[in-house]
Amino acid sequence: MKIDVPNLLSAARLLLVPVLWLLYSSRQYTAQAIVLFIAGMTDVLDGYLARRRNRISRIGSRMDTAADLALLASVYAWIILLVPELVWSRRILVIAAVVFTLGFLAIGWLRFRRIADVHIYSAKAAGVFTHAFVLFALLGLVFRWLFDIALGLATLAALEALLLVTTRDRVDERVGSILRRRKSSNVDFRTPRSSPE
Repeated sequence: MKIDVPNLLSAARLLLVPVLWLLYSSRQYTAQAIVLFIAGMTDVLDGYLARRRNRISRIGSRMDTAADLALLASVYAWIILLVPELVWSRRILVIAAVVFTLGFLAIGWLRFRRIADVHIYSAKAAGVFTHAFVLFALLGLVFRWLFDIALGLATLAALEALLLVTTRDRVDERVGSILRRRKSSNVDFRTPRSSPE
């Protein structure tokens, strides 16, 4: 039986989320930062290996999305828990990011009957800066400028994803950007994909 490494990495990232919460609750912040870094690396590697080995599948894409959402929701929760005053001081932008994200998820669900798992560059950039901010914060280093960049990129990514699911009947999961158009690989979220599971 052939091991599907990209799916294994996505599953590992999903399983690391409760481990990260256990480390947080026991105040093992340095260990949590290390495990969070490893979880972030699985996010980078799973997509790269899936594309490189031509192992892109609907199951893999959904598992990647579930792992991303679980980890990202946790990262945002840790930001609120670690630096609540910083979040409060940027509350307008935080609320905008949350509203755009919830709008993207809701409209994607209503239009395509599932979470529209678009992989866009702005979200990847937001993820890098957000993870970096949390890693430093766990080590006791709070860089406000890093938080501002992460929050700005997260708001932009959520708005871009919202625009994608509201303006297109078909959305390429690997579109990269709303400014980019790849006619040959558009995927209709409402119909099954023909790629291997």
